[in-house]
Amino acid sequence: MTYNKEELREVFKNAPLKIGNDFYEDLNDDLFDSLNCASGDYYYSHGASKLAIISVNGDYVIKIPYTGELSEDIWYPTEEEFQEFFDPYCNAGGDCPWDYCALEVERYEYAKQFGFEKYLAKIELLGYLNGYPIYIQEKCETYYDSVHSKHYTEEEKKTTRSICGLGKFDYLTNENWLTDFRFYYGNQALTDFSNFLTENGWDDLNDSNIGYLNSRPIIFDFSGFEG
Repeated sequence: MTYNKEELREVFKNAPLKIGNDFYEDLNDDLFDSLNCASGDYYYSHGASKLAIISVNGDYVIKIPYTGELSEDIWYPTEEEFQEFFDPYCNAGGDCPWDYCALEVERYEYAKQFGFEKYLAKIELLGYLNGYPIYIQEKCETYYDSVHSKHYTEEEKKTTRSICGLGKFDYLTNENWLTDFRFYYGNQALTDFSNFLTENGWDDLNDSNIGYLNSRPIIFDFSGFEG
């Protein structure tokens, strides 16, 4: 990744990151609109547990973890009512049980012990702004960006399913991506990595969490989620 910490601090200098224990999906627009950047330099996406601010011209994505979510989709006119229905996350583990970005860093470092980090998009702590953690990760192209262009036969995909182990790897069901993985890294790599994922319970690897880095099949969201 190529980035300048001071330049990124400038981008975020006006952002309301004193969001304490109540940062959730509905605040994405407010946070993004507050960024000190030229129009078109960034756009954002998000999942269940984190906001991703994506650099258009850079090779990085900035990730900001949510602390929790609202348990009801209604308007809360008072602070007391808000606190009653706000659910802090508590299953990411570690020193910050709500921080699923921290869990990704932990998992990336753990994968390095086995040489499996090459299958994951590198993520690291960028720093703290007003005491709130923000992270930076390699930018990948998603499956929906039509990076995948091959058309595999049913036999090729069947072989991939067999290597993964029927029923063992069913949470990652994109057979085209899996077959890309097999042909790019090799049969043994697919066997070893699928066993690693299964043994460690790293699931929630759906189409929204997999993609490509310079045409290399990769997973870019690997924290799982248990809200």
